[in-house]
Amino acid sequence: MSLQPQTRLTSLPNELLEIICSFVPVWSIFPGKRRSIYAVSARTNRQLRSFALAFLFSKISAKLSKLRERTKFVEDAAYLDAVRCLRLGSRDFSRAMPIGDFSPVQDLPELPGLQELISMDHPLDYPTLHSLAMKSKYQSRLQHLSLSWNDDRLPDIQEWFPQLKTLCLSLYEPVHLDFPVSAPNITSLAVCHHRLSSEICASFRSCFPNLRSPALYQTSTEITELFSIIETTPSLCEVTYRPSTAEIILLGHLIPVIVGDSSFRIEDLTVPPFHWPAHYSWRNVEFVDLAFVRKPVECSVDNSGPRYSLISLSLELRSETGEKDDLMEILSDFPSQPGLAHIEELCLAPVIYSDGPSDL
Repeated sequence: MSLQPQTRLTSLPNELLEIICSFVPVWSIFPGKRRSIYAVSARTNRQLRSFALAFLFSKISAKLSKLRERTKFVEDAAYLDAVRCLRLGSRDFSRAMPIGDFSPVQDLPELPGLQELISMDHPLDYPTLHSLAMKSKYQSRLQHLSLSWNDDRLPDIQEWFPQLKTLCLSLYEPVHLDFPVSAPNITSLAVCHHRLSSEICASFRSCFPNLRSPALYQTSTEITELFSIIETTPSLCEVTYRPSTAEIILLGHLIPVIVGDSSFRIEDLTVPPFHWPAHYSWRNVEFVDLAFVRKPVECSVDNSGPRYSLISLSLELRSETGEKDDLMEILSDFPSQPGLAHIEELCLAPVIYSDGPSDL
């Protein structure tokens, strides 16, 4: 039997090489040392080098003080047009804290293919970002923006970056609207450390009509404002809420808001309404943080019943003692409720107090 000749890795098309490399994003050289698979491939031979360098240089990570040196290296290699993401400083948006002033906009090199800019350690303000937006190459292509934002005004997203899809803001102070803002292309919004004004929360749907994934980290946004946003913004599918000050919320108040089964008319989120059945004890489960995923469902002819199906739910529980088993209380009757039959993931975690539960 004759064997077919083996296909050489270097003879594969770039599209297939990209798929192969996606399964091994980093290469362990020896304990404690890891390199990008593209960095390793670029040193293998000439054929793989020509393929790998474009991917290797597609993301530039550097401190602001080293930015010119780093981009000069990429430019000398003739791959400046391949840069798609520029990150200055921290990776973790929710933990990033500003550490210094942002240098003038002219410190940013001309990167014609740039689609994502991350600057979490160096704060930008309204005039600085406006100057950046006036560079037509950034304005027309930038799709993802993560910033430490040192201004009390929300940037004019639609006017400055009409293609922007993702906006992450680590705020120095609460932000408000100076003028009506509408950003129909924004599908993902994350806000950290401070809050959006009540005015923005009240006009959330008009500001972000196609938003799918809002995330609020360590903000003072009230849970009632969040519930109102969920109720009035039908495009929302993934929501994350981790307030700076923990508030007790009952699960029975949250579920109707998520599945869209009733209007939000609750005065006290810590008190069970009189109409809750006594045997539905899962409604009394207390929590402080939440994240969920839902998807729209077809409504009945008379528009009754839930408008969404809950797919995933993550809660940080408030229980102080082990007297009740919140998980068992949820599992006993929870899946039989309208809108909950197709839940695929349920994550529960206890609150960890540094000084005891009296902080709540």
